[in-house]
Amino acid sequence: GAQSYQWSNSPGIQHGWTDSLLSIMPDQEATYTVTGTSRLGCSAQQSYAIRLMTDKSLIVNNIVSPNGDGKNDTWFIQNITSFPNNEVMIYDRAGRMIYHQKNYDNQWAGTINGSPLREGTYYYIFIVNNGSQVFKGFIELLNEKW
Repeated sequence: GAQSYQWSNSPGIQHGWTDSLLSIMPDQEATYTVTGTSRLGCSAQQSYAIRLMTDKSLIVNNIVSPNGDGKNDTWFIQNITSFPNNEVMIYDRAGRMIYHQKNYDNQWAGTINGSPLREGTYYYIFIVNNGSQVFKGFIELLNEKW
């Protein structure tokens, strides 16, 4: 509820130094402190300690249900930021490539050229580290509202 915000200088801040929401990508554990000031000049501080995950393995969700309920609306790959310069390809059952993206960012919502795909099973190839690691699997696309 503050009118202005100021975050302390901590490692890994991407942007948002003067916003209520801070975007960070820390490479070490850190504490982030924000000072909020009201329009009357009253201020308060809050600190947030960030502990880093040591497991940065790729965890691929195989369900996409783009029905707008906020759950599995896009194809989500956990820890994807640990694998920069990635490439993803998604194929239908006939082997046609329906999606291709370099530097995938968890945004695919079960569409082709902006149109929703039919429910069913789709297959992905996810390449990282210039081809030194290749992950393959399937995605179940569910379009019905539950």
